[in-house]
Amino acid sequence: MTSFKVEHDYGAAVSLGMVSGVSSTNITASLIDAPNGSEVIITDAGVYTEETFPFLDDGGESVHIVSTSASDTSDVIMLCEGLDGDGLEVSQVVQLNGVTPVVLDGVWYRITQITTAGDTKHIGEVTVNRVSNGNPIVVSLQSNQRSTSGVYTIPANKRANLKTLLPSMIRDGGADTFNITRLKVRLKGSVFVSQFARALARQGNSSPELNNLLPEVIEPLTDIIMTSEADSAGQQLLVRLAVALYDIKT
Repeated sequence: MTSFKVEHDYGAAVSLGMVSGVSSTNITASLIDAPNGSEVIITDAGVYTEETFPFLDDGGESVHIVSTSASDTSDVIMLCEGLDGDGLEVSQVVQLNGVTPVVLDGVWYRITQITTAGDTKHIGEVTVNRVSNGNPIVVSLQSNQRSTSGVYTIPANKRANLKTLLPSMIRDGGADTFNITRLKVRLKGSVFVSQFARALARQGNSSPELNNLLPEVIEPLTDIIMTSEADSAGQQLLVRLAVALYDIKT
């Protein structure tokens, strides 16, 4: 009998860092109460459209991290991940200072995710904001201890393959409802175009979920967003996107 080995499963081998030049990331986006009748980005950071989301400027900007609770002090440690001014992956571990903003080192082109990195959980909502105007880019809720944002940018030194898109929706009670979940991409200097649209319809007490394989290849510094368009209020959305990243050989 032949026993299973992880190298027999390419996806598992990539996830474990066993394939040279290939890595993977999973993007999780949630929306607690999808607005009725408008298309918005699936994120807990605020009600944003593709036109109003606070994308950082080319070349990078200064950002800071702050909590809504004065109790979230130096014992609360957050891991901030994103892209630097050159569009390359960067991360920083930072101690919170309550309601006083802490400026992250250097300039950032994108903020991808923040996660609680220590043993102490944060009590308030933790956000990373633009220093220039205070607009929140990502938020980590107390219930999650990590940000859940449907916005992601391919690093400058990689190409990407969108592997699986998994949207799900639930609403308690009320009449039947549906949601159109879209995945859009924007090449640097271009506009967002819809690549995929998935319709989720809830009838009775069902909780619809779709699993889609996506054979799409995405170029460096392409922005990806996931959006929601609901036909009634009260929907809760969770969307997961698996991405394989391939080093560009120079």
